[in-house]
Amino acid sequence: MPPNEDVVEEYRLLLDDLLKLGTTRGDIVNRIRDFQKYHDDDAGETMESSEFHLEETIATFGLQHDMTYSASEPQGWRIEEIPETKGFEPSHCFESLLRSYAQNFDRTSRAVYRTAVNFILNECLTAMKDTALLLTSHGQTIGGHSTLTPPALRDIKVFGDLSFSHKITPMDDSSSRSPYSGVTVTGRVDHAIGRTTFRRGHSIEWCFQSLLLLVATALAQLVVYLGSLHESRLSRNWSDSSIYGVVSDGYLFTFVAITHHGVLKQSRQFDTPLVLGCLRYLLEKSAAIVLDKNTGLLDPAIDLRDNPYTHPPDDDDDDD
Repeated sequence: MPPNEDVVEEYRLLLDDLLKLGTTRGDIVNRIRDFQKYHDDDAGETMESSEFHLEETIATFGLQHDMTYSASEPQGWRIEEIPETKGFEPSHCFESLLRSYAQNFDRTSRAVYRTAVNFILNECLTAMKDTALLLTSHGQTIGGHSTLTPPALRDIKVFGDLSFSHKITPMDDSSSRSPYSGVTVTGRVDHAIGRTTFRRGHSIEWCFQSLLLLVATALAQLVVYLGSLHESRLSRNWSDSSIYGVVSDGYLFTFVAITHHGVLKQSRQFDTPLVLGCLRYLLEKSAAIVLDKNTGLLDPAIDLRDNPYTHPPDDDDDDD
């Protein structure tokens, strides 16, 4: 069978021929022209998130960031100095597991990276949910600092290898001159921590609110995802469009944030003990954002139903 692009092109040529044969009047010709215009408007360029460089990503989304960025001198986000990030005590089993895992597995493998990250995220979420069960009222202090954890945390889960799609549509005039305006960004998010809701209308919609995104070692790719979500939330008038992410190789972690006002922040690299406290803080802070009923779909760029494990792609059937 010919590729989809070839089939579309054949139909486009056929439409041109039909228009030439028809008159300028008539319902059929008008319908064909409407279809042609719709297809032309919808056929914008698509780019993988990995194709973007950090500097052009910052410019595309109109973020505030020092353009003299270098890996040796990252922008200063001293998240480790925030009181809520301190005092996380990993369980003895977790410390023993991670120590032996680091000794026995090669971290350059993507599969090994994901397993290590799974261990860490599981430890963080388990501790958060166990702590929430101990609270007798919202706002009680634990370990010397006030918790931001909302009463209900049961719906927060870690999702993996999710498809991502967002059409870049800058809101301000300065960013709209970006050469990437109108481009659809696609990719796959290694880990997306968030919560789901169901909306009932003509059909049931499964919506996802992203609390934290995590990718393997690719800072520029993460900023593309975060910038897309930030832009999408601003366009739907979220009262707080802040978004958070992490870059990690499974052992060292760098935290990244885009504030509501578009300031891109990056921490230094941390090892595991401090990582757990920072993860807990960001998840609690993100989960505490109150959503307005009029903000539309939560984060439509992320599709929970599209991952290659639970929904593998169909085999290509070649017709002889």
